[in-house]
Amino acid sequence: LAQKLAREYAGGFNKKSPSLVFYSPGNGTGKTTLAAAIANYVLHELWVPVMFAKARDIYLFKCG
Repeated sequence: LAQKLAREYAGGFNKKSPSLVFYSPGNGTGKTTLAAAIANYVLHELWVPVMFAKARDIYLFKCG
């Protein structure tokens, strides 16, 4: 299901598409892999710049 939704999101992506956040408790669920695949498609196929960051890094950046 996650892969299907990721393909639909990436295939219908445009610059006004909403941001996308993956959440799942624990490690090893494939969140990073799925997000990286979408980012890679959007960057290389649609030529749209992407920002890829883990929540921990965004939190540290915002909170100093």
